[in-house]
Amino acid sequence: MTELVDSERLLSWAFEHLKDQPKRRELAFDLGKRIREYPIPAYVVRADSDRPLRDIFDRVNSRGKPMKKHEVFDALNGARSGQRPSSIAQIANDLSELRFGLVEEKIVYRLLRALQGADVVDRADDGVDRLSDAEAASLYARTGRAVRRAIEFLQTDAGVAHYALLPYKQPLVALGKFFDLHPQASHRSRELL
Repeated sequence: MTELVDSERLLSWAFEHLKDQPKRRELAFDLGKRIREYPIPAYVVRADSDRPLRDIFDRVNSRGKPMKKHEVFDALNGARSGQRPSSIAQIANDLSELRFGLVEEKIVYRLLRALQGADVVDRADDGVDRLSDAEAASLYARTGRAVRRAIEFLQTDAGVAHYALLPYKQPLVALGKFFDLHPQASHRSRELL
């Protein structure tokens, strides 16, 4: 299946694995063509308000495996500016260099919401805001810096070596918000934290 979406890879694979099986090779080519040319319906909906769009999305996203809030946020706002970071997942992955473990995307998203001044508690009726390109780029960058400062604080000042050692994950959101507001916190403030 991984070879089917790319016709060149499929050709290479078929001639390597199905040399003496022309019927099966033909079936593989046909299947690849059907998958690559499968029509996917798309609708462009324009509205003055986000409310109708949110209603449509909520109805469409209520069956099967629904998207999580941070995935919806990224779908609406991510990767438009070309700047890094441009998604919640990218922020979480960029933290790997700190050797703190993989921070959950939902925690990074909660921090992003806190920096927005929004409620961090997930509610079923919460909509996700569509931001301008500049607002989205700025918010992703702020979130990346804030979570990095919070992790560095946990590692150096609090002696927490790994994300898995945090008994509760929510304080990472509060610390991120604090270090966004006070990037150069005084020694005394860090000691009190």
